[in-house]
Amino acid sequence: MSKTRCSIIVALFALTVTSTPAFAKITTFTALLTSGQAETNINTTTGSGIAFFTYDKDTDTLTYSITFSGLSSAETVSHIHGPGLPGVAAGVVVGLPLGNPKNGSVTMFSTLLAGDAVKNLKKGLLYVNIHTTNNPIGEIRGQILPSSK
Repeated sequence: MSKTRCSIIVALFALTVTSTPAFAKITTFTALLTSGQAETNINTTTGSGIAFFTYDKDTDTLTYSITFSGLSSAETVSHIHGPGLPGVAAGVVVGLPLGNPKNGSVTMFSTLLAGDAVKNLKKGLLYVNIHTTNNPIGEIRGQILPSSK
């Protein structure tokens, strides 16, 4: 085999090996947002929502898709909070953009909360909170829970 042909074969093999996608470690989560889960027990809303999350360990990225409806007033701010058990208030982990739907991602997610964000996510200790003019502490909330396998 010629030296040129051997070099081409080696280069093609290297290209094939490096371009083969690795299987990412993806974990999925969901949250049902209701007023009954809010820190204050309010009955002034029929608001509700649903959120879907994926965490990609390889890229350390949390991707989210959140929709909601029926709020009693305008959304003022939204966050992912934690660590906190259902019904227990916790600090802000990630600010979310205003608007409906909310679609986006947070990179370097594991570095949040002093490196415990992923552990808290997997334990169900993070939650989404949508704050409104009428309910500044939060109108609808949903605990982020691992999806069934």
